[in-house]
Amino acid sequence: MKYMKKLSTYFGISMMVLLTFSCKITEEALDCLSEAVSVHIHHSASQDNPYEVTFELTYNGSYNMDNSIEWDFGDGQKASGSQTIVHTYAAAGSYTVEATPTLRHDGETCSPTIERTVSVIE
Repeated sequence: MKYMKKLSTYFGISMMVLLTFSCKITEEALDCLSEAVSVHIHHSASQDNPYEVTFELTYNGSYNMDNSIEWDFGDGQKASGSQTIVHTYAAAGSYTVEATPTLRHDGETCSPTIERTVSVIE
């Protein structure tokens, strides 16, 4: 019960690194098309079902972010969705989640892959 309460608490997960164009990052700020931008994955587990996790990708910068984000939930399941998406895992475990947004500015694009490890606990 104590673990479920901790999981149901909203976790802010930050990623920071320097990058140009496309690569995986696990930290908080990045250089995308010569501007520092901030991209974060947040997640929270459902109080009713600890296998159901809501993910949210937040972005802070002046570029336009496409509405469709490519998500990889680390359990063999992938989806194209919006900045907020719900995924239900089949089993407890540790999963590496990836989100790939596309940022656009002056006809150029940057598609960083942001990576985060989450633990699903019964």
